[in-house]
Amino acid sequence: MPTNIILGSLPDRSITIAAALVLTVVAVLASPISVQGGDAGELATVMLRGGVAHPPGFPWMRTVLAAISRALEGFEIAPARAAALPCALSGVFAWLLVQRMLARSGAAVVGAVVIILVALSPIVVVHVNDSEVWGLHLLLCACVVHFALFGQRVATSRRSQAGFAAGLGVLLGLAMSHHPTAILLLPLVLAAWPIQTHGTFPQVSNRRDNVMIAIMVVAGITVGLTPYLTLALGTAGAWRWGEPQTLDGLWRHVTRADYGVFQLSLHHEQPTVLALWSRASSSIGSTLTAGVLHDPWLCGSFLGVVFVAAKPPVTARKTAFLGLKLAVVAATLAFPAWQNIDPHSPFGAWILERFDLLAILLWIPLLTLAVMRAAAIGTLARGSLAVLGVTVLAAQPLRTWAHGIPAREHGVEGYARDLLATVDRHPLAIVLGSDDHRTFPVLYAQNVLELGPRTLYIDASLLAHGWYRARLRRQWPQLPDVDRPLALIGALWRLPDTRDIPIYLANVFSRPAAEQLDVVPEGILWRVIPPHARRPSLDRLVEAHVAAMAQAHGIALSSHDSPKSAHPWSQDLAHAYIDGHRQLTEACVAAARADLMEIMDLSVRRLRSSQAQP
Repeated sequence: MPTNIILGSLPDRSITIAAALVLTVVAVLASPISVQGGDAGELATVMLRGGVAHPPGFPWMRTVLAAISRALEGFEIAPARAAALPCALSGVFAWLLVQRMLARSGAAVVGAVVIILVALSPIVVVHVNDSEVWGLHLLLCACVVHFALFGQRVATSRRSQAGFAAGLGVLLGLAMSHHPTAILLLPLVLAAWPIQTHGTFPQVSNRRDNVMIAIMVVAGITVGLTPYLTLALGTAGAWRWGEPQTLDGLWRHVTRADYGVFQLSLHHEQPTVLALWSRASSSIGSTLTAGVLHDPWLCGSFLGVVFVAAKPPVTARKTAFLGLKLAVVAATLAFPAWQNIDPHSPFGAWILERFDLLAILLWIPLLTLAVMRAAAIGTLARGSLAVLGVTVLAAQPLRTWAHGIPAREHGVEGYARDLLATVDRHPLAIVLGSDDHRTFPVLYAQNVLELGPRTLYIDASLLAHGWYRARLRRQWPQLPDVDRPLALIGALWRLPDTRDIPIYLANVFSRPAAEQLDVVPEGILWRVIPPHARRPSLDRLVEAHVAAMAQAHGIALSSHDSPKSAHPWSQDLAHAYIDGHRQLTEACVAAARADLMEIMDLSVRRLRSSQAQP
């Protein structure tokens, strides 16, 4: 098969170098200079300041990538970018490994075009080029795919057969030690067991050989999982989730016992399988077509055609290629059907789309081989595919730019900065809130940016865990050991030394909090009025609110009080800048206090003016 059918012959290495330059430039330019939403704040904190991230712990992030991040920070690179670049470049290496794999199949140029198309897509630019787990996850999984398809063509002896099986198991174990969803590659690993001994059909001599291969694969996976043991070491960093320094705590952490083991979310949502498949189909199909297709049924039909049309290249083992197709089915249909997050909400869709990345990586060889097969039909087909390829390749970056890239997203970190600035004027203040996009950016701002040293931020949902309460008491020994947020507030009010400490809510996180607490807006927070204190007058409320809003710069608001960012987390946090202000304005209107309304309007104009400045 010629090196490439559509564009003519070019040296494979030159194609790889060109792809590497494009992918690296995109990764560097897209990487954030401010910490992002999701898990980025926690993972960046662990990478830069040490500790253990949430289950299952991601040992590669806190060791190998962390060392690179700290070195980059030493060159005065912004901390958020220093943490994101190793993750982004891991993604670049993943795409390049797939491109080299396709080059071995005679599809160097087409493979490079498909990979660049994918790497420029919104889902990849947003999630892979951030301080998240996905770049390294793709790289480790790409290693498994490459070794399974091309690792060994002929078994010269039982020893070499066993060595191949063990090596494949180790690679899968290493991938799983970084992210458990690498288990979706198991069909590929299983199909790669038999080694071709002669002819076109793989053969395994007897049952004894099968048992030997199984033992070696299981042993290899076990060895590959050993990085999890490093979670018990060096746990005294800035943030430590759980108690991995104990055997029981390590087991609970690695198995995600606090998450219900196999659940993606602590919320017990039950979306329909059809809704989950529709979301996955639309996400994957639109990524591979630069948004030309986005309807779930059209995307599903497109993927079905690609699946059937892709035939194994002559350089790959047939059974392993069949395993690749089974892995594609597992990642595209089986895993989404098991998810327990509602795909219809912006937050749910944002969380779930990250798990499509592995499926997209597995679809790349199939799409490339399907295109090569179609291009072989004739000159007209090659010309049509070339025009279509140029069109979608030009449309993809425009689509991504409109969607938003991490380098342009500052709302989450801005909110964390504003939250700490709002209450840092007190000798000590307590803020209770919930959700990762509040807790983790504040964690990052306090430990990496060293802001808000006089603020104790408490995640209301984590209070149920003993390890978290112990961490809070190490920060502030006087804090009562109470596992519910409202009960904790009550306990603070009952103690003479703590009854007058200012308490704020970052958000009204539960119905009991809404019904039982007397809160007033103060900047982007809600101040809790204790029962032993007199409720402030409207003049005092406006004065305190305006003073707090003077510290705010984070979320970019338009003249219509809506966030300019399309990022779902920034959109949610923008309500903190709007809701309290609106409520207090309505109180001024009801009291016919035009003077106070003018003061409130001036504060909003000042906020918009400060945000308009570069």
